[in-house]
Formats: sequence, structure tokens, C-alpha cells
Amino acid sequence: MAEVKEGAKDRDAVMRVNGREAVEIAIYKEGDGNTVAVAANVREALERLQPDLGGEMQTTVIYDQSTFIESAIDEVRQAALQGAVLAVLVLLLFLRSIRATLIVALTIPASVLVTFGLMRNFDVSLNVMSLGGIALAVGMLMDNAIVVLENIARRQEGGDSLGIAAAEGSSEVSGAVLASTLTTIAVFLPLAFVDGIAGQLFEDQALTVTFALIVSLLLAMTLIPMLSAAGSGAHGE
Repeated sequence: MAEVKEGAKDRDAVMRVNGREAVEIAIYKEGDGNTVAVAANVREALERLQPDLGGEMQTTVIYDQSTFIESAIDEVRQAALQGAVLAVLVLLLFLRSIRATLIVALTIPASVLVTFGLMRNFDVSLNVMSLGGIALAVGMLMDNAIVVLENIARRQEGGDSLGIAAAEGSSEVSGAVLASTLTTIAVFLPLAFVDGIAGQLFEDQALTVTFALIVSLLLAMTLIPMLSAAGSGAHGE
């Protein structure tokens, strides 16, 4: 026969931190939660809790997944910046005009800034995938601007005034630029509606690329003609 009595359960594991016995508490975010934001809130809560624990107890963070995510985000951000710089250098090499290069290059920061605003409005968090989408779109952001600028330059070389060249040159290629942008969006946007884990992985990236391309299209048809008409010619130094 067995003897039954009340007591503590036999421990099958011991948690130690710096050689001292400790109590481990694991905190998990919800499925749609932001890891970096949740980790920051937890750290703030621990700082507020520490005075109530007294001098004999202290809190120690053993593992923080947000540090790895922040490191990855920094690397992607640097890669996107390097890609933008290289794209501008290649653009300068082929356009052989500082002014034309600067006009087109302006579409990169302008598109990225507006894209960040759209991401915020549509609750797209800043993470590795969304930043990867921006890095992926950096090269494509200048495509529309280059097409429009080159056609404006062609009209100027044909004898049109700055205003007419900017208006007519951008209007002539608007259909082709729109079709090109929409076909690219048609490739990326469906990824945002894929079910399951794949959809969760690629939704932010697909939306970010889509936002960036739409913004670049609008800038190519508005900002580029305006800047071209304001100067001495699309290919002038």
C-alpha cells in the first residue's frame, strides 16, 4: 500500500542565474503582436517592478528575441541605404548629368517617406520583411522617373519649351509607365492575401513594395515634370 501526504512536488529542473537559484518566467507575445514593442513594454514593466522587490531580489533578462530582430533590421536598413547609393551612382554613370541624376534620385527618399506614412496608416509594422520590401523596391522606384525624364529630355531636344516638354513628355509615357507599374504590383500584391504562415511572412513585404511602387508612379507623373520644367533642361549640367 502507498502512503499519501501533502507536500511539494519533486523538482525535475533547477533554474540558476549567475550561480544563484532563480525563478524563470517566460513571456510570449500574441500571434499578431510586435516583438520589439512587446519586449520594450516588458522591460519598462520590470524596471517599475524592481523597487517593490526589495534588495534581496532582482530581475534579469535571460533571452530577448527583440535584440536579434533589431540587429537584423539595422542590417537590412544599411543594405537598403547602400543599394540606394549604388543605384544613384549607376544612374549618374549612364545619364551623365548631375542635375538629371539628382532629380531622379529625389524619388527614392520621397517615395520611402510616403511609404512609411502608408505603412503606419495600414498597420504595417517596421520589421525585417517590410524593410526588405523597401530594399527590394529601391531600384524599381527610379524606373518610372527615368522613363519620364528621358522622354521630357527628348521633347526638349526636339525644340519644345520647358513647360511643354514637361507636360507633353510625361503625358506621352503615362500609359506605358502605368502599365509597367501595375504589372509589377500584380506580381507582389497577391502575396499579401496568401493564407497560413506564408501569408504572415510575406504580407508586410508585399504591401510595402506595393505602396512604394504606387508612390513612385505618382511622383514620376508629378514631381519629375515639375522639377524638369523648373530648370534648364533634363540633361543640363
